[in-house]
Amino acid sequence: MPITTERMRWIDNFVGKPICYLLTSYGWVKHLFPSKKKPVKTILLTKYLGMGRIVQATPLIRSIKSTYPEARLIFLTFYDNEGLIKSLDLIDEVLSIRTDSLLSFSLDVIRSLYQLKKKEVDTVLNLEFFSKFGAIITFLSGAQTTIGYYLREPWRTYLISHKVYYNHYKHISEVFMALGKAIDASSKNLSLERPIVNSDERSYIHHIFEEHGIKNNQWKVVVNVNTSWLSSNRCWPLSRFSNLIEKMVNAYGVKIVLIGAKRDILWVEELTFATNSDQNIVNLTGKTNITQLLALLEQVDLVITNDSGPLHLAVMMGTPTISFFGPESPVQYGPRGEKHTVMYKGYYCSPCLHVYNEKNSRCEDNICLKDISVDEVFKVVTYYYRNWGGVSSS
Repeated sequence: MPITTERMRWIDNFVGKPICYLLTSYGWVKHLFPSKKKPVKTILLTKYLGMGRIVQATPLIRSIKSTYPEARLIFLTFYDNEGLIKSLDLIDEVLSIRTDSLLSFSLDVIRSLYQLKKKEVDTVLNLEFFSKFGAIITFLSGAQTTIGYYLREPWRTYLISHKVYYNHYKHISEVFMALGKAIDASSKNLSLERPIVNSDERSYIHHIFEEHGIKNNQWKVVVNVNTSWLSSNRCWPLSRFSNLIEKMVNAYGVKIVLIGAKRDILWVEELTFATNSDQNIVNLTGKTNITQLLALLEQVDLVITNDSGPLHLAVMMGTPTISFFGPESPVQYGPRGEKHTVMYKGYYCSPCLHVYNEKNSRCEDNICLKDISVDEVFKVVTYYYRNWGGVSSS
């Protein structure tokens, strides 16, 4: 049985906190007897949840790689993120933890800790914000230099050697870059690192386009109606997506490509049933891995998406985007650049998802997204089409 978000939060709080208290007592003793500083040879970065967050961490990773070109960089993450990290030409080794069952999760944690000890990791940057699990792994890695975000709570005081202030008024790429300052590896270059997409992935997408009669000169729009399982209230209503697709098809004859993971298949099928433009829709939900998705995002003209991983992947590939924000702040997590438009109402209750409530909002009526109209979004689509779709504005 997969470990659900709710179960993960429960374990992190009610199992993780007592473990942290035990470890911080031991950490206090170690703090009294500091060891001699060693050179940086093996660096571990840890980020378990949030594919988009990993994308936003690529400027930091690039800066570390530039500062310590001889050091070995290892990334520890959950299994779903492994393909993305391997596509980056920055990381030397990826260790992953499965979440499909509590048994496989436990075995992978033990295996990963054993490997980290064997590899003699000397520096850890924990990119998780305030999770107990991230703090535990960081401490148990045995690294001399451990860097993480500071939280005034007794259970984690001595679990990290270098405490970094978490500034929720800054963009997440800047928040991550702050970790690098502890090892003199910060940079002002916050551009996202473009992943490597090989010819096999591109050929796979070309084959799909040919199979569905999509021509190179046709305007192709990826639509993502899903969000990660961290928070479903980040979704713009499905009926709005359906209406928007019909308006785009009727006005411009665009080809729509729907994406999503296998767990999203039924949800996306609801959209296709509600849309009267089947001949212009290609449903690739559950049919692409992460590298094939990157190849797809590279070859389309526009991505319309909820605030989720595919948004950041599209930005990383240089593809224009229209994204929906409300429960989370676009100031901190939104895309940057001329060809990226954020639809955001900025209501008083928004944002309601943040690290201080573990991205767990009590909101049952996300009016911040429901009040974004189809016409508002279509105006932006029209602007994009007229300026970058190969047609005149007349």
